[in-house]
Amino acid sequence: SSFDALRLVQHSFDLSSQDKHAIFLGGLFAYDLVANFEPLGDAVATNQCPDYVFYVAETLLVVDHQTESCQLQATLFVDGSQKAALESRIEDIRAQC
Repeated sequence: SSFDALRLVQHSFDLSSQDKHAIFLGGLFAYDLVANFEPLGDAVATNQCPDYVFYVAETLLVVDHQTESCQLQATLFVDGSQKAALESRIEDIRAQC
């Protein structure tokens, strides 16, 4: 189905021992995606937009308006060889805030 890619990404990570914000998967669904489940009738296809787009955030700013706090975090998706570069990116972002 159209959601197989989303399920694949969602189940690629074992986050059971991690913070609830350990990873962020966000995105959007196009209105036309409903055509995969219900007939919409014939319409001229003038739209070039994809049916869905997802983003797995490597760096993320979590803002909690209730506690008036925020947390900047990063997720390392590869081996530790990129850890220093990711830590440097976090420090660059902090310096701009």
